[in-house]
Amino acid sequence: MQNLRSFEACKNFFEKTAKPNSTQWRDNERPLDSPRMHHKRLVKHISGAEGYACTFYETAMVTYYEDGIAVCCDERMSSRLFLNCVLPNELHSFAHKNATWLQLGDKFYTGLKVQFDLVDGRAVYACGAQEHVIEVTDLKKAAQVRKQLKPFMEWHRAVSRLAPQREGVWSTPVTYIAAAKDLLDGAGLEHFDKIRTHVADHKELLKHAYQVSGARTSQPIPIGKLP
Repeated sequence: MQNLRSFEACKNFFEKTAKPNSTQWRDNERPLDSPRMHHKRLVKHISGAEGYACTFYETAMVTYYEDGIAVCCDERMSSRLFLNCVLPNELHSFAHKNATWLQLGDKFYTGLKVQFDLVDGRAVYACGAQEHVIEVTDLKKAAQVRKQLKPFMEWHRAVSRLAPQREGVWSTPVTYIAAAKDLLDGAGLEHFDKIRTHVADHKELLKHAYQVSGARTSQPIPIGKLP
């Protein structure tokens, strides 16, 4: 079977390979194995962006575009064997708990359709896919963050008891991040009232402060701990 691992390889193979002399084969299809094996074929898109789908039976396992690829993580063993022949070199597939996973560097992905951006012909980023990571907390840094936020937290609780129905409070991840940065940079009492306008929940503020300060970071899940 042909090992096609890039857009250029697919395009060159399609242009240099003749369509088998059989009514089973369409003009935009080329055999990846023997002409008798129509279930293993390269299919050129006939509309939209130029693309080449490495197809197993009726499933486009890997589709190559000039600026990206789409991968189907079919869990069947035969599909996985086919997939290993047409994945780009920087992507690796493996089985875990009856599912097919993809590894790019130290990150892991799975799904019926995982899309990757290409830079200089290499997959560098999975777009629209869940990245399986774990959060790791540096306890010493986290304690320092809580110490820096403590004056505001205590002031906020006291003021909220006196004016619990304060109007105009709106909070988003962006406002929490801005508030966390201000407090970690040493914003004093004179700034607390303004910061309070954008903080509705102490837990959310603390969560974003951990992330902004680097006290909490995301790291790839070890293979043995994948879900």
